[in-house]
Amino acid sequence: MFVASRRRLLLSVLFSAFLCSAATFAEEAPLRVLFYQPGNPPYTLFDGNKPQGIFADLFARIEEISDLKFELMTYPVARGLAEFDAGNVDIEPGVNPDWRRHMRVLGVFSIPYAISEEVVVFAPGKLVAVNEPADLFDKVVGIVRGFSYPRFDAAFSTGLITRLDNLSYDLLAEQLLLGRLNQIFIGLNTILYFQKMRPEYQALEVGDVVDSQQVMLRIHPSKEHLLPVINQALEQMKTDGEIEAIYARYR
Repeated sequence: MFVASRRRLLLSVLFSAFLCSAATFAEEAPLRVLFYQPGNPPYTLFDGNKPQGIFADLFARIEEISDLKFELMTYPVARGLAEFDAGNVDIEPGVNPDWRRHMRVLGVFSIPYAISEEVVVFAPGKLVAVNEPADLFDKVVGIVRGFSYPRFDAAFSTGLITRLDNLSYDLLAEQLLLGRLNQIFIGLNTILYFQKMRPEYQALEVGDVVDSQQVMLRIHPSKEHLLPVINQALEQMKTDGEIEAIYARYR
């Protein structure tokens, strides 16, 4: 009888803790999530002003299985990163700590939930092997402003490779197709999505992987107390195959 009483007491304590936790999360203001303008297909797509794509689907599902709420904020990359530093953005999705080590506020990171592969893509007829930074010395490479490629950072900073920044992958792919650039760095999922949606992009030549990293949610330190519930939701989605299913919708 004593054991049964202790078990009931333990269950009562755990249930009370759960209710307090749920109430705490329910009282939280919506977490402000950074979505890049003018878009980062297939991770961020815009239908009017409403973001869609992999990231929108990911956060919609986290809302369904947790007590967290999210507000989707749209900024150009450089402005969005500054807003995170200032504490006006709470979460940046799809990043690796190495890509943000130069930022004033590094943030804290969730568990990894996917792998991001970045590739070098060439204008028609310009394909070459890229096994190391030296293979691109004296070349101009188009890159989205604010994006970082750790293997190539030294070559960019010393001018051995010229980095040409643009606002989005869309604009870089367009420049490549028009012959204004010979090579760009772009996400593998992104170029495959472009080639699926726009047949003219199939003429672009996909080269070697220039960066392969686990990606996480970057969370502002002021919201670090919410990291356990975010990680629990991501772990559940990984185990159930939901994250892979979200990515597969856009391939």
